[in-house]
Amino acid sequence: MADGRHLEDVALKKTLVAGTDPVAIDAWAAKAYWNLDPEKMPYLAIAAARGLGTVEFEKLQVKISQLG
Repeated sequence: MADGRHLEDVALKKTLVAGTDPVAIDAWAAKAYWNLDPEKMPYLAIAAARGLGTVEFEKLQVKISQLG
């Protein structure tokens, strides 16, 4: 299991993620890159409960652009 302490745990994704909802961005990255369940990540639940954003990134309007 990857624990982030070894070079083998690192992958260059060359991706830029931007948005106005920091909770949704963190939730998306957790799911997209590490297949983690954002609903089970305590810091995201705390941030969402404080009104800082939503863990349910699937419900947001998303625009994907290819950069050349």
